[in-house]
Amino acid sequence: MTNTAKLSVSFSVAAAFLLAVGAASVLLIDHVNRILDKVGFDNLQTTQIADTITDLRLHPGRGRQDQARIDDLKRLARTNFETDHLTRARKSVESSSSSQAIAESFSNTHALFT
Repeated sequence: MTNTAKLSVSFSVAAAFLLAVGAASVLLIDHVNRILDKVGFDNLQTTQIADTITDLRLHPGRGRQDQARIDDLKRLARTNFETDHLTRARKSVESSSSSQAIAESFSNTHALFT
């Protein structure tokens, strides 16, 4: 085997190795990006629920605004279980339950979302 052939084979092996490393790094970056998207979404859920709980406790008489907040939270629900919790919280607001009971309902919902 000539030196040119040996050099050609060496460069081909190096190129294949670099291509494999590049493909693996793209897959790894995609995986990390999906994890970060999930964390960002969970952070959004947590923030929205915490804001709603705070608003319910500080301003218990604002039923319409609270219902609108709960409806906004429904779009963040990923499972039927979370949606059912939000539906129960909305019904509590509609039936003029105490703000403490509603806030507790949301506290339970918050635990489920995280």
